[in-house]
Amino acid sequence: MSISSLSKLKERITPTQDEEAWFLHKQEGLAFLIPSALEAKLNIKSIRTQFVPNVHEFDQSSLTDDPQNESKFTVVPRLVHRYKNRVAFTVTDKCFGYCRHCFRRRFTSQNAPCTDAD
Repeated sequence: MSISSLSKLKERITPTQDEEAWFLHKQEGLAFLIPSALEAKLNIKSIRTQFVPNVHEFDQSSLTDDPQNESKFTVVPRLVHRYKNRVAFTVTDKCFGYCRHCFRRRFTSQNAPCTDAD
């Protein structure tokens, strides 16, 4: 079963203070979900950094929600036509797990609120 709450995360690892503090502000950011296939690998720093949220995500006020400048090339909602001979369909805002570095966070997980309910 995927990890989608602080209590489930604590069953697998001991979160740092910064990681645990993220859950106090979670409504402001990207959703939290770690796929079950990665649960056993959370002790690997690169996996942990990619999927376990940190309160410092909210310190990045100078960063844009659209680092790829895709909104300029969005012809209709969820259709990005950046290049002449190809388009990108963003067919869902749901992911198998929410990477903390997501560059499409302006709409990723918008309909997937994070709760601490088990």
